[in-house]
Formats: sequence, C-alpha cells, structure tokens
Amino acid sequence: MRSLKRFLSSATLLSFSAGLTLGTVVTTASAALRGSGVFPDVPQGSYYDDAIGIMYGEGIITGYSDGKFGPDDPVTRGQIAVIMQRLMLEIGAIDDTDSSSSRSTRSSSSSHSSEDDDEDEDDGEPNDNGALGFTVTQFDVSESSTKASVAVTRSEGDNGKVTVEYETVDDTAKAGEDYTANSGTLTFEDGETSKTISVTLKNDDSGEDLKAFKVQLKNPTGGAELGKNPTVTIRILDNDGGAGASGGGTSSTSSVSSVGTAGALSFGGSAYAVEEDAGNLTVYINRTGGTKGQVGVTYDTKSGSASDGTHFTRSTGTLSFSDGETQKSFTVPIIDDGETKGNKTFSMTLAAPTGSAVLGKNSNVSVSIVDNEAITTGTGTFRIGEDELDILEGETAYMPVLRMSGTTTELTVKYETVNGTAQAGADFIAASGTLTFKPGESSKYVEVKVIKDDKNDEVNERFTVRVFEPSNGGSLGSPTSGIVNISE
Repeated sequence: MRSLKRFLSSATLLSFSAGLTLGTVVTTASAALRGSGVFPDVPQGSYYDDAIGIMYGEGIITGYSDGKFGPDDPVTRGQIAVIMQRLMLEIGAIDDTDSSSSRSTRSSSSSHSSEDDDEDEDDGEPNDNGALGFTVTQFDVSESSTKASVAVTRSEGDNGKVTVEYETVDDTAKAGEDYTANSGTLTFEDGETSKTISVTLKNDDSGEDLKAFKVQLKNPTGGAELGKNPTVTIRILDNDGGAGASGGGTSSTSSVSSVGTAGALSFGGSAYAVEEDAGNLTVYINRTGGTKGQVGVTYDTKSGSASDGTHFTRSTGTLSFSDGETQKSFTVPIIDDGETKGNKTFSMTLAAPTGSAVLGKNSNVSVSIVDNEAITTGTGTFRIGEDELDILEGETAYMPVLRMSGTTTELTVKYETVNGTAQAGADFIAASGTLTFKPGESSKYVEVKVIKDDKNDEVNERFTVRVFEPSNGGSLGSPTSGIVNISE
C-alpha cells in the first residue's frame, strides 16, 4: 500500500477536506451537481450543498434507500472508513489490490453508506462516460400543479458528450386525460451531470382515485449506460376531495407543489438555533396552501451530536389541525450541561400527514444548541444565504434568508424581488412581504415562481432577491441580496 504520508499530501484530499470543513466549493468536473439537486432533504444554498453534490457525483458518498441524504445524521467510524477508502481509490492513493474488498462502483442509486456498504459493491469498473438515472424511484405531485419535474443525473463519470432518450408511459394515469405525453432526448455535454425532465399535468374538477404514470430512460449513447434508477413513478394526488388526495405514505420528495385544498404542513423555519440555557425551544408548524378539513401530522426529534437526555429531551407526538387552523406548536426541552464543548445539533422531522394534507418543503430540519459557555449570541443579523441561484424556467426559486448571531427574540425582516434582465410579470412572479422569525428560527426561504414561456434560444436572464428593514433590535449582514439566474 502506498504510504499514508503520500495520501495525506494529495491536493485532492486537501480540497475534499476543505469542502467538508469550511463549506467551500471543491473544483472538479462534477461541480455542476449540487446536493440539493439530488436529495430532497439537503437545503438549497446550505454550506454543504456543493460538497455533497460533488462527492455524490464522484461516487464517494451516497444516500439512504428512500432517496434522502440525512445531512444532520451522525456518522459511524465504519462509515468514515468506507468513505475514506473510496476517496483514496478515487485519487489513486491505493490500488484495488490494496484493499480486501473490490472497489465500489459509483452509482446513481441511493443506497446508504454504512459499515456493510462493501457487501453492495459491484465487480465492474465505473463508466467514465457516465451512468444515467433518476435520483428517486417515486414522488407525489398535486393535481393542481402545472407540471411535474424530475432530475436525471449522470454519475460514475462525465467524460464526453452523451445522450439518453426518455418517454412517459401510462399507468393508472392516462396521457391526454391526466397529463400530456412527453418524449425526447437529453444531451449531456462534456462535464455536465444533471438535466431536468418536465411533464405538464391536467387539472379537472372531479374527485378521483390517486393516479400514476412513469417516465423511463432508454437508448443511452456516447458510451454512457443506464444507472440503477432508469424509471421513476409520478403519482398525481387529487385536489378535489377524492380518495387519491393523499399518497398513503410519505413521498420521496417534499415540495410545496404537492399542496391540495387540505394544505401542506411544514416547520416554520428551515433551520433553528437555541442557546443551551434557554430551557425550551418552541417549534411552530405551519399549514399553507389550503385549510380545508381536519388534518394531522406526527413530529419527532432525533439525536445527532446533541444527545437525547444529555443536551435535549426527546419530544414526539401528533399535532391536529381543525378546519381553518393554520398553526400549531410543540416544545423541546433543552438541557444546559454547564460544559464548554462547543455547539451541538439534533434534527426534527415531520411525517405521516393525515386528512389529505401533504408535507411541505421544511419537513426535516436541523437544530443547533449554542454553547453559552463558549459563545454569547446577540439579537440577530439577517443576510441572504446564497449569492447566486440557478433555476430553470417554470420552476420555483427558493432563496434562503439566514438569521445569524442570535435567535432569542421574535424579529421580522422585509423582502422583495428586483428586476434585472428578467422582468416581473414576463419572466417571474414578483414577490414581496415580511418574514417573521420566531425565537429559535434561524433560516427561512423566499419563494419566487419563475414563468415558463415558449420562446426559443432565449438569452439567460436574472433578477435579484433582497432583504431590508429588520424590526427593532435586528440588523443587516452581508450580503443583503442574491441573484437568481434563469435558464431554459
């Protein structure tokens, strides 16, 4: 085996470490792929968004079998060993013969990196031209949505120009009645790792059963091959009170587009921070997009670097919303350990919505317990969490707004969109208003709908989202604005 000294001196390893520790962008051929484009529970614009996408594209890390990544989940020593082995193989620090097990093939599947990952390894070598597949095998979308969009990723390798054909296939949903048939060819240029397929949905006024159709990939060219998920099932949830209003389980995606008249249930913030001597964290669950009927949702907390019984007390239960109700809350007891050991984190999840409700965008969030022996927090400073976002026509841009340096009081900050080369009304729907951060809430999203037009060969356009006028006691940090780039 090559020496450990030579391994540790590798520039690639240094870049990898910087990406994990500092959240900086690691420059590789897979830089176009972001974690949020692959996994629904990776926040767009988070400091680890790029790093997860790059490492996924290189086959070094994967995700859970349900299509999620679990960015706040604890990592075992066994998992670290597997990840480091894959990294060493990738940079040539060791050979296949140096390891007691054969090299794990990079794949677009979402099998979780674990101590027994080497049991799932493939004897074949990675395809340098790429393996093409969907990031999930199934997801739900409301009938009221204008379209369903699904990502196709190119994993294992990204050498050369490759193509793959796609087509929609009827299941219980029928083309022409429930959706518009779509077929075509995706072209990945050299170095490209992600494309999107969109299917137009048809909305009617009658209550009906859940319906589904498939999108399948076929006939890859340029030396590429199909990955482990060449087919995705799209389930259409009825929005007129029919039996198909609820998917009967948790969707593999969490999207506000999956909202019917019963509404979507989500955490009030996309991330939280609380000082360890606060006593309790009060968490608000919001119901948006509809308030028809009685609905419910279960909540739970899960240990991370913060442990149940040591840093917080587990809180779990079910919240019930009556017809017309829009907000509920629960509390999580926070324990002050009196030691200077730095900040700790745990996660909170929502699951099993009832009464035709669905999960909203923020259904899995992280909570940071701030060590008050090491850090004194202030009232709060607001800033935009992403300098630039790239979005396709017809999609929704989620611009993160962060509250830094203190979350102890309720504060507000105003937001608005500002025209650039993209114009409100023609290229996007203007958005403005006030974000309310309750105590503990440290991150929220400004949602802006981008318009799909029929123009061809249109020059990419952009607009800006900015924050201003924080309420009394708050302040503005840098940057106060972020750019949204629109491409066809």
